[in-house]
Amino acid sequence: MAQSPVWINLAGIRILEFTDPALMRRLFVGKIHNIHLFRAPQFGSMLSDCGIFESGQVHRRLRALCAKPFSKSVLKFNYESVRNLSAPTLEQMANLSALSKHGVDPLPTLQTFTFKVICAFMVSTNSQHFAKFESLEADYMLFAQSIIAGLFPGWVTNLFFAKTVSDGKAAKARILLVVKEACAERRAAMMGGEQFEDALSSFIDAKDESGDFLTDDDVAGLFLVLLMAGFETYLHQKIPADLLMFEFRRTSKQLSIMLHSLAFLISETDLKALVDEVNMAGALDSDVTLDGLPHLDAFVKESLRHFNVIPIAGRILSENTVIDGVELAAGTVLYPNRDMCRFMASGPDYFELSNFLGESPFDKTSPMNYLPFGYGERLCLGMNLAKLEVRLIVKFN
Repeated sequence: MAQSPVWINLAGIRILEFTDPALMRRLFVGKIHNIHLFRAPQFGSMLSDCGIFESGQVHRRLRALCAKPFSKSVLKFNYESVRNLSAPTLEQMANLSALSKHGVDPLPTLQTFTFKVICAFMVSTNSQHFAKFESLEADYMLFAQSIIAGLFPGWVTNLFFAKTVSDGKAAKARILLVVKEACAERRAAMMGGEQFEDALSSFIDAKDESGDFLTDDDVAGLFLVLLMAGFETYLHQKIPADLLMFEFRRTSKQLSIMLHSLAFLISETDLKALVDEVNMAGALDSDVTLDGLPHLDAFVKESLRHFNVIPIAGRILSENTVIDGVELAAGTVLYPNRDMCRFMASGPDYFELSNFLGESPFDKTSPMNYLPFGYGERLCLGMNLAKLEVRLIVKFN
Protein backbone atom coordinates (compact mmCIF):
# COMPACT_ATOMS: atom_id res chain seq x y z
CA MET A 1 0.00 0.00 0.00
CA ALA A 2 1.33 3.43 -0.94
CA GLN A 3 2.43 5.74 1.82
CA SER A 4 0.98 9.22 2.12
CA PRO A 5 3.12 12.05 0.71
CA VAL A 6 5.47 13.58 3.26
CA TRP A 7 7.36 16.86 3.40
CA ILE A 8 11.13 16.57 3.68
CA ASN A 9 13.90 19.16 3.76
CA LEU A 10 17.02 18.69 1.65
CA ALA A 11 19.72 21.34 1.55
CA GLY A 12 17.20 23.94 2.64
CA ILE A 13 14.68 23.05 -0.08
CA ARG A 14 11.21 21.89 1.00
CA ILE A 15 10.25 18.84 -1.03
CA LEU A 16 7.09 16.73 -1.21
CA GLU A 17 8.06 13.05 -1.40
CA PHE A 18 5.55 10.44 -2.52
CA THR A 19 5.43 6.80 -3.63
CA ASP A 20 1.87 6.54 -4.96
CA PRO A 21 2.07 5.02 -8.50
CA ALA A 22 -1.20 6.67 -9.54
CA LEU A 23 0.17 10.09 -8.61
CA MET A 24 3.42 9.32 -10.42
CA ARG A 25 1.46 8.42 -13.53
CA ARG A 26 -0.38 11.75 -13.42
CA LEU A 27 2.91 13.57 -12.98
CA PHE A 28 4.83 11.73 -15.70
CA VAL A 29 2.16 11.94 -18.40
CA GLY A 30 1.79 15.68 -17.97
CA LYS A 31 -1.59 15.91 -16.27
CA ILE A 32 0.16 17.96 -13.62
CA HIS A 33 1.88 21.01 -15.10
CA ASN A 34 5.53 20.85 -14.16
CA ILE A 35 9.08 21.51 -15.29
CA HIS A 36 12.13 19.28 -14.96
CA LEU A 37 14.11 19.64 -11.75
CA PHE A 38 17.23 20.42 -13.78
CA ARG A 39 15.56 23.66 -14.84
CA ALA A 40 15.67 24.88 -11.23
CA PRO A 41 17.58 28.13 -10.62
CA GLN A 42 20.18 26.25 -8.56
CA PHE A 43 21.62 24.75 -11.73
CA GLY A 44 22.11 28.21 -13.23
CA SER A 45 23.81 28.28 -16.61
CA MET A 46 25.56 24.92 -16.26
CA LEU A 47 22.68 23.06 -17.93
CA SER A 48 21.43 25.88 -20.16
CA ASP A 49 22.73 24.07 -23.26
CA CYS A 50 20.87 20.85 -22.42
CA GLY A 51 17.58 21.66 -24.13
CA ILE A 52 16.20 18.18 -23.51
CA PHE A 53 15.43 19.32 -19.94
CA GLU A 54 12.96 21.87 -21.31
CA SER A 55 9.25 21.25 -20.95
CA GLY A 56 6.20 21.22 -23.17
CA GLN A 57 6.48 21.59 -26.93
CA VAL A 58 10.19 22.48 -26.89
CA HIS A 59 10.99 19.21 -25.13
CA ARG A 60 8.72 17.15 -27.37
CA ARG A 61 10.29 18.64 -30.51
CA LEU A 62 13.85 17.88 -29.36
CA ARG A 63 12.92 14.40 -28.23
CA ALA A 64 11.31 13.57 -31.58
CA LEU A 65 14.32 14.86 -33.50
CA CYS A 66 16.90 12.90 -31.52
CA ALA A 67 14.93 9.66 -30.93
CA LYS A 68 15.94 7.65 -34.01
CA PRO A 69 19.47 6.47 -33.03
CA PHE A 70 18.14 5.21 -29.68
CA SER A 71 15.72 2.72 -31.24
CA LYS A 72 16.59 -0.97 -31.06
CA SER A 73 16.59 -1.27 -34.85
CA VAL A 74 19.29 1.42 -35.19
CA LEU A 75 21.26 0.46 -32.07
CA LYS A 76 22.20 -2.82 -33.74
CA PHE A 77 24.93 -0.85 -35.51
CA ASN A 78 26.50 -0.20 -32.08
CA TYR A 79 26.40 -3.83 -31.00
CA GLU A 80 29.88 -4.76 -32.19
CA SER A 81 31.45 -1.65 -30.63
CA VAL A 82 29.85 -2.27 -27.24
CA ARG A 83 30.73 -5.97 -27.36
CA ASN A 84 34.35 -5.21 -28.22
CA LEU A 85 34.58 -2.76 -25.30
CA SER A 86 32.94 -5.16 -22.79
CA ALA A 87 35.43 -8.04 -22.77
CA PRO A 88 38.58 -5.90 -22.21
CA THR A 89 36.78 -4.02 -19.42
CA LEU A 90 36.11 -7.22 -17.49
CA GLU A 91 39.63 -8.50 -18.22
CA GLN A 92 41.06 -5.29 -16.76
CA MET A 93 38.97 -5.70 -13.58
CA ALA A 94 40.09 -9.31 -13.27
CA ASN A 95 43.75 -8.28 -13.57
CA LEU A 96 43.30 -5.56 -10.93
CA SER A 97 41.58 -8.02 -8.63
CA ALA A 98 44.41 -10.53 -9.00
CA LEU A 99 46.87 -7.89 -7.83
CA SER A 100 44.81 -6.86 -4.82
CA LYS A 101 44.48 -8.69 -1.51
CA HIS A 102 41.25 -6.91 -0.59
CA GLY A 103 39.36 -6.85 -3.88
CA VAL A 104 38.79 -3.85 -6.11
CA ASP A 105 36.12 -1.24 -6.66
CA PRO A 106 34.79 -1.91 -10.18
CA LEU A 107 33.25 1.54 -10.57
CA PRO A 108 36.29 3.44 -11.93
CA THR A 109 36.81 0.85 -14.66
CA LEU A 110 33.10 0.77 -15.47
CA GLN A 111 33.07 4.56 -15.59
CA THR A 112 35.61 4.51 -18.38
CA PHE A 113 33.71 1.73 -20.13
CA THR A 114 30.41 3.64 -20.16
CA PHE A 115 32.19 6.81 -21.27
CA LYS A 116 33.73 4.97 -24.24
CA VAL A 117 30.37 3.40 -25.10
CA ILE A 118 28.72 6.83 -25.23
CA CYS A 119 31.55 8.13 -27.42
CA ALA A 120 31.21 5.10 -29.70
CA PHE A 121 27.45 5.65 -29.86
CA MET A 122 28.01 9.26 -30.94
CA VAL A 123 30.80 8.83 -33.50
CA SER A 124 31.69 5.07 -33.68
CA THR A 125 35.07 3.68 -32.66
CA ASN A 126 36.50 3.78 -36.19
CA SER A 127 35.70 7.47 -36.64
CA GLN A 128 38.41 10.11 -36.72
CA HIS A 129 36.49 11.89 -33.96
CA PHE A 130 36.44 9.01 -31.47
CA ALA A 131 39.83 9.77 -29.88
CA LYS A 132 38.86 13.42 -29.35
CA PHE A 133 35.57 12.48 -27.73
CA GLU A 134 37.27 9.84 -25.59
CA SER A 135 39.78 12.41 -24.31
CA LEU A 136 36.97 14.48 -22.76
CA GLU A 137 36.48 12.16 -19.75
CA ALA A 138 38.44 14.33 -17.31
CA ASP A 139 36.63 17.46 -18.52
CA TYR A 140 33.28 15.82 -17.96
CA MET A 141 34.26 14.97 -14.38
CA LEU A 142 35.00 18.65 -13.74
CA PHE A 143 31.68 19.65 -15.31
CA ALA A 144 29.67 17.15 -13.24
CA GLN A 145 31.31 18.21 -10.00
CA SER A 146 30.45 21.83 -10.73
CA ILE A 147 26.76 20.96 -11.16
CA ILE A 148 26.57 19.48 -7.68
CA ALA A 149 28.60 22.33 -6.20
CA GLY A 150 26.12 24.77 -7.70
CA LEU A 151 23.23 23.21 -5.77
CA PHE A 152 24.29 24.75 -2.48
CA PRO A 153 23.28 28.22 -1.35
CA GLY A 154 25.25 30.86 -3.22
CA TRP A 155 27.38 31.87 -0.26
CA VAL A 156 28.40 28.24 0.34
CA THR A 157 29.31 27.74 -3.31
CA ASN A 158 31.28 30.98 -3.45
CA LEU A 159 33.12 30.26 -0.21
CA PHE A 160 33.99 26.59 -0.69
CA PHE A 161 33.45 25.63 -4.32
CA ALA A 162 34.17 28.72 -6.43
CA LYS A 163 37.11 27.02 -8.18
CA THR A 164 35.04 23.86 -8.74
CA VAL A 165 32.38 25.91 -10.53
CA SER A 166 34.95 27.90 -12.51
CA ASP A 167 36.79 24.75 -13.60
CA GLY A 168 33.47 23.15 -14.54
CA LYS A 169 32.45 26.02 -16.79
CA ALA A 170 35.79 25.92 -18.60
CA ALA A 171 35.52 22.13 -18.99
CA LYS A 172 31.99 22.43 -20.33
CA ALA A 173 33.15 24.96 -22.94
CA ARG A 174 35.86 22.54 -24.09
CA ILE A 175 33.37 19.68 -24.41
CA LEU A 176 30.89 21.73 -26.40
CA LEU A 177 33.63 22.99 -28.71
CA VAL A 178 34.83 19.48 -29.56
CA VAL A 179 31.29 18.29 -30.33
CA LYS A 180 30.41 21.33 -32.44
CA GLU A 181 33.64 21.02 -34.42
CA ALA A 182 32.80 17.36 -35.06
CA CYS A 183 29.29 18.40 -36.20
CA ALA A 184 30.72 20.84 -38.75
CA GLU A 185 33.23 18.33 -40.11
CA ARG A 186 30.68 15.51 -40.26
CA ARG A 187 28.08 17.71 -41.97
CA ALA A 188 30.61 18.63 -44.65
CA ALA A 189 31.49 14.96 -45.18
CA MET A 190 27.81 14.02 -45.47
CA MET A 191 27.21 16.79 -47.99
CA GLY A 192 30.11 15.31 -49.95
CA GLY A 193 28.30 12.01 -50.21
CA GLU A 194 29.88 10.04 -47.33
CA GLN A 195 27.58 7.84 -45.23
CA PHE A 196 27.87 7.07 -41.53
CA GLU A 197 26.04 4.82 -39.07
CA ASP A 198 26.25 6.65 -35.75
CA ALA A 199 24.19 9.01 -33.62
CA LEU A 200 26.04 12.14 -34.72
CA SER A 201 25.02 11.65 -38.35
CA SER A 202 21.48 10.80 -37.33
CA PHE A 203 21.21 13.96 -35.25
CA ILE A 204 22.58 16.08 -38.10
CA ASP A 205 20.20 14.48 -40.61
CA ALA A 206 17.06 14.70 -38.44
CA LYS A 207 14.25 17.05 -39.46
CA ASP A 208 10.78 17.60 -38.09
CA GLU A 209 7.55 18.07 -40.05
CA SER A 210 8.20 21.76 -40.57
CA GLY A 211 11.72 21.15 -41.85
CA ASP A 212 13.50 22.33 -38.70
CA PHE A 213 16.60 20.47 -37.60
CA LEU A 214 18.88 20.17 -34.61
CA THR A 215 21.52 22.87 -34.33
CA ASP A 216 25.11 22.09 -33.45
CA ASP A 217 24.37 23.56 -30.00
CA ASP A 218 21.46 21.10 -29.64
CA VAL A 219 23.70 18.15 -30.56
CA ALA A 220 26.44 19.25 -28.16
CA GLY A 221 23.86 19.59 -25.39
CA LEU A 222 22.56 16.09 -26.13
CA PHE A 223 26.07 14.70 -25.71
CA LEU A 224 26.22 16.26 -22.24
CA VAL A 225 22.85 14.72 -21.38
CA LEU A 226 24.07 11.30 -22.52
CA LEU A 227 27.09 11.60 -20.28
CA MET A 228 24.95 12.69 -17.33
CA ALA A 229 22.74 9.64 -17.87
CA GLY A 230 25.47 7.08 -18.39
CA PHE A 231 28.52 8.18 -16.48
CA GLU A 232 28.87 7.90 -12.71
CA THR A 233 31.01 10.64 -11.18
CA TYR A 234 33.11 10.49 -8.04
CA LEU A 235 31.59 13.64 -6.64
CA HIS A 236 32.39 12.49 -3.12
CA GLN A 237 36.08 13.10 -3.75
CA LYS A 238 35.52 16.85 -3.92
CA ILE A 239 32.32 17.33 -1.90
CA PRO A 240 31.58 15.73 1.49
CA ALA A 241 28.94 13.02 1.21
CA ASP A 242 26.81 14.48 4.01
CA LEU A 243 26.44 17.71 2.02
CA LEU A 244 25.21 16.09 -1.18
CA MET A 245 21.60 16.85 -2.01
CA PHE A 246 21.17 13.93 -4.38
CA GLU A 247 22.91 10.67 -5.16
CA PHE A 248 23.08 10.31 -8.93
CA ARG A 249 22.92 6.73 -10.15
CA ARG A 250 24.06 6.08 -13.66
CA THR A 251 24.69 3.18 -16.00
CA SER A 252 28.18 2.64 -14.60
CA LYS A 253 26.84 2.29 -11.06
CA GLN A 254 24.07 0.01 -12.31
CA LEU A 255 26.74 -2.20 -13.85
CA SER A 256 28.52 -2.36 -10.49
CA ILE A 257 25.24 -3.35 -8.87
CA MET A 258 24.74 -6.08 -11.46
CA LEU A 259 28.13 -7.56 -10.59
CA HIS A 260 27.23 -7.37 -6.89
CA SER A 261 23.96 -9.17 -7.64
CA LEU A 262 25.84 -11.94 -9.45
CA ALA A 263 28.22 -12.38 -6.53
CA PHE A 264 25.90 -12.08 -3.54
CA LEU A 265 22.17 -11.93 -4.34
CA ILE A 266 21.30 -14.48 -7.00
CA SER A 267 20.51 -18.03 -5.84
CA GLU A 268 22.67 -20.96 -6.92
CA THR A 269 19.78 -22.39 -8.94
CA ASP A 270 19.16 -19.14 -10.81
CA LEU A 271 22.87 -18.59 -11.32
CA LYS A 272 23.30 -22.05 -12.86
CA ALA A 273 20.36 -21.45 -15.21
CA LEU A 274 21.80 -18.08 -16.22
CA VAL A 275 25.32 -19.42 -16.79
CA ASP A 276 24.05 -22.40 -18.80
CA GLU A 277 21.95 -20.10 -20.97
CA VAL A 278 24.69 -17.61 -21.85
CA ASN A 279 27.23 -20.41 -22.41
CA MET A 280 24.90 -22.11 -24.88
CA ALA A 281 24.46 -18.79 -26.70
CA GLY A 282 28.08 -18.91 -27.82
CA ALA A 283 29.95 -15.87 -29.10
CA LEU A 284 26.94 -13.54 -29.37
CA ASP A 285 27.79 -12.31 -32.84
CA SER A 286 24.66 -10.16 -33.08
CA ASP A 287 22.11 -8.39 -30.91
CA VAL A 288 19.50 -10.92 -32.06
CA THR A 289 21.21 -13.57 -29.93
CA LEU A 290 20.83 -11.41 -26.81
CA ASP A 291 17.09 -11.11 -27.35
CA GLY A 292 16.76 -14.88 -27.09
CA LEU A 293 18.14 -15.16 -23.55
CA PRO A 294 15.17 -15.04 -21.13
CA HIS A 295 17.20 -15.70 -17.97
CA LEU A 296 19.65 -12.93 -18.82
CA ASP A 297 16.75 -10.58 -19.48
CA ALA A 298 15.11 -11.61 -16.18
CA PHE A 299 18.38 -11.06 -14.29
CA VAL A 300 18.73 -7.53 -15.65
CA LYS A 301 15.11 -6.69 -14.84
CA GLU A 302 15.31 -8.13 -11.33
CA SER A 303 18.47 -6.13 -10.65
CA LEU A 304 16.69 -3.01 -11.86
CA ARG A 305 13.74 -3.81 -9.60
CA HIS A 306 16.04 -3.97 -6.57
CA PHE A 307 18.23 -1.01 -7.44
CA ASN A 308 16.46 1.56 -9.58
CA VAL A 309 18.61 3.41 -12.12
CA ILE A 310 16.67 6.61 -11.51
CA PRO A 311 15.29 6.42 -7.95
CA ILE A 312 13.90 9.95 -8.17
CA ALA A 313 12.50 12.03 -10.99
CA GLY A 314 12.22 15.50 -9.53
CA ARG A 315 9.67 17.91 -10.95
CA ILE A 316 8.75 21.50 -10.09
CA LEU A 317 5.13 22.62 -10.31
CA SER A 318 4.84 25.34 -12.93
CA GLU A 319 1.44 26.56 -11.69
CA ASN A 320 -0.76 26.27 -8.63
CA THR A 321 -2.08 22.72 -8.52
CA VAL A 322 -4.56 20.74 -6.43
CA ILE A 323 -3.41 17.16 -5.77
CA ASP A 324 -5.77 14.87 -3.85
CA GLY A 325 -7.57 17.86 -2.38
CA VAL A 326 -4.40 19.64 -1.27
CA GLU A 327 -3.49 22.93 -2.94
CA LEU A 328 0.20 23.23 -3.79
CA ALA A 329 1.79 26.45 -4.94
CA ALA A 330 3.76 26.87 -8.15
CA GLY A 331 7.42 26.17 -7.45
CA THR A 332 6.73 23.20 -5.18
CA VAL A 333 9.33 20.48 -5.71
CA LEU A 334 7.83 17.00 -6.16
CA TYR A 335 10.01 13.99 -5.37
CA PRO A 336 8.59 10.70 -6.75
CA ASN A 337 10.52 7.99 -4.90
CA ARG A 338 10.45 4.97 -7.18
CA ASP A 339 12.86 3.03 -4.97
CA MET A 340 10.07 2.56 -2.44
CA CYS A 341 7.57 1.53 -5.11
CA ARG A 342 9.33 -1.77 -5.66
CA PHE A 343 8.06 -3.01 -2.31
CA MET A 344 4.40 -2.26 -2.84
CA ALA A 345 3.29 -5.21 -4.95
CA SER A 346 6.32 -7.45 -5.22
CA GLY A 347 5.96 -9.28 -1.92
CA PRO A 348 9.09 -10.37 -0.02
CA ASP A 349 12.16 -8.57 -1.27
CA TYR A 350 14.02 -11.64 -2.47
CA PHE A 351 16.16 -11.72 -5.60
CA GLU A 352 14.36 -14.21 -7.83
CA LEU A 353 14.51 -14.48 -11.60
CA SER A 354 11.05 -16.07 -11.53
CA ASN A 355 9.64 -12.58 -11.01
CA PHE A 356 10.29 -11.93 -14.70
CA LEU A 357 9.88 -15.38 -16.23
CA GLY A 358 6.76 -17.20 -17.34
CA GLU A 359 3.41 -15.85 -18.46
CA SER A 360 2.88 -13.33 -15.62
CA PRO A 361 6.13 -11.38 -15.13
CA PHE A 362 6.19 -8.55 -12.61
CA ASP A 363 6.67 -5.84 -15.25
CA LYS A 364 3.45 -6.96 -16.96
CA THR A 365 1.29 -7.58 -13.87
CA SER A 366 2.44 -4.47 -11.98
CA PRO A 367 3.61 -2.04 -14.69
CA MET A 368 3.12 1.06 -12.53
CA ASN A 369 5.30 -0.41 -9.79
CA TYR A 370 8.11 -1.17 -12.21
CA LEU A 371 9.46 2.05 -13.69
CA PRO A 372 13.25 1.64 -13.87
CA PHE A 373 13.62 4.04 -16.78
CA GLY A 374 10.82 6.45 -16.04
CA TYR A 375 7.45 6.83 -17.71
CA GLY A 376 5.58 8.99 -20.19
CA GLU A 377 7.17 11.62 -22.40
CA ARG A 378 10.36 11.59 -20.32
CA LEU A 379 10.91 7.85 -20.58
CA CYS A 380 14.68 7.42 -20.73
CA LEU A 381 15.76 7.72 -24.36
CA GLY A 382 18.97 5.80 -23.72
CA MET A 383 17.42 2.78 -22.01
CA ASN A 384 18.07 0.42 -24.96
CA LEU A 385 21.73 1.44 -25.04
CA ALA A 386 21.98 0.96 -21.26
CA LYS A 387 20.34 -2.47 -21.50
CA LEU A 388 22.79 -3.47 -24.22
CA GLU A 389 25.76 -2.46 -22.05
CA VAL A 390 24.42 -4.28 -19.02
CA ARG A 391 23.56 -7.51 -20.81
CA LEU A 392 26.94 -7.74 -22.52
CA ILE A 393 28.87 -7.05 -19.31
CA VAL A 394 26.86 -9.73 -17.48
CA LYS A 395 27.31 -12.19 -20.35
CA PHE A 396 31.08 -11.79 -20.52
CA ASN A 397 31.39 -11.85 -16.73
